[in-house]
Amino acid sequence: MRPRLTSLGAPFLLALLACGEREQAPGPAATQPSLPAGHPAIPEGPTRDAGTSLALSGEVLETMDSGGYTYVRLGTAEGELWVAGPVTPIEVGQRLTLGGATDMGSFTSSSLGRTFDQIHFVGTFVADAAPASGRRGVAKRVLQGNGYTYVEVDVSETISWIAGPQADVREGDTVVWQGGNEMGEFHSPTLDLRFDNILFVERIWVQR
Repeated sequence: MRPRLTSLGAPFLLALLACGEREQAPGPAATQPSLPAGHPAIPEGPTRDAGTSLALSGEVLETMDSGGYTYVRLGTAEGELWVAGPVTPIEVGQRLTLGGATDMGSFTSSSLGRTFDQIHFVGTFVADAAPASGRRGVAKRVLQGNGYTYVEVDVSETISWIAGPQADVREGDTVVWQGGNEMGEFHSPTLDLRFDNILFVERIWVQR
């Protein structure tokens, strides 16, 4: 399991916003959307509203260091996006999990001489490694809805459903999870589906 790459947290974001690197101020913060009726209290999935805090996960497609920051073009389940954070050794092809990513909208980097139509800032880059003690299963069916990933999992010759914040899961992937809150007779308004039994987890890891 790879260790946490760096952990500077909120102070990094405050320093970034105060420094001269930012030449174009981000738009005003948006209100975090509320959970749909029937959803348990688990972390929100990604949203594109500027100023909101997100959890992102994906593969590094491009990376560069400039002006004291590391910029990463990340391929996620929703598509490609740019993320900036503390200078960190990151390799193309590496999978990262980015908790607390803040969508700053349009941003101009003076050191790169480039304007990003949309960029997210993080205080921590974390290598995406599944816990050794987690439960594992093969994804038989994957559904995405309102920032959540629903996975039908083949576990020990039985089929069950797990759900968590949006993750880049594909059919045939081995997924890993820990703990969770089991719910029976759960209806998802977003998917317009009723699950006889489903386990809501804080995160879904993928092993490919």
